[in-house]
Amino acid sequence: YRLVHQINPSFGVSGSEEATLLIRLGRTQEAEAVLTAWTPEASYGYYSRGALYYRLGKYPLALADFKSADDNNATALALDAMGQHTEALSTLAQVEPEGSSEFRNRGEAYMHIGKFDLAESDFRRTQELDQASGYGTADNWSDLAWAYNAQGRHEEALTAADQAILLNSEYADAHADAHAQRGLALANLGQVDAGQAEANRALELAPNSPYFRSVRGRYYRALIYAMSGEKEAAIADLEWVLREWEFDTLALWEVENAKELLEELKGGG
Repeated sequence: YRLVHQINPSFGVSGSEEATLLIRLGRTQEAEAVLTAWTPEASYGYYSRGALYYRLGKYPLALADFKSADDNNATALALDAMGQHTEALSTLAQVEPEGSSEFRNRGEAYMHIGKFDLAESDFRRTQELDQASGYGTADNWSDLAWAYNAQGRHEEALTAADQAILLNSEYADAHADAHAQRGLALANLGQVDAGQAEANRALELAPNSPYFRSVRGRYYRALIYAMSGEKEAAIADLEWVLREWEFDTLALWEVENAKELLEELKGGG
């Protein structure tokens, strides 16, 4: 990045990009110095820097940046990570969604902090608004399947995932997520082999997509491997998730859960 910038000063390199590269190289202290010296110019820049601080466990710094980005959903995540659970819920309650995407975003934030019933409510509202505008999508059903699976309501998750798969979608990611949710539901209902097949199907549909939901197939396959006692296979998938997505700003939920499961498996749990 620095060499290219020297050759062509018009080539912009954000502090976020440079810090991410340094972190991937294991040069964490240098990355922190870059983040400290960088002054974001817009809300997304503050969000990006905040997400990296979040990944580095610098939650107070992440909180400050998320507030500067005026992102209540991300602010709630930082508060929750700092143990301020009541404040996190209060922050999300103050959000006043005006459209389906705002309800979906808040629902995802509720999923991150473990309030799955509230997430389900927001996902249902998203679906109602989309259907009212004639825009019901596979995403609507996949979101509900996600919330159902998290609550242990796997039969309902299976039904929702099936509905998502039935919808014609031009986006492979939407169907990939539905197959991932279906796989987890089947595995939890005792059909582990079928669950693995669905997770594999999710990866076939979106193997290297930049869209964050494609990572869920890999994470869920790791869960299914762990259920069936295939520890090494589970570890391999979890390490892939962390290697490819650890410092991405869009896959906070999957990465945090992958870290916990990987620690458990490597610790002999």
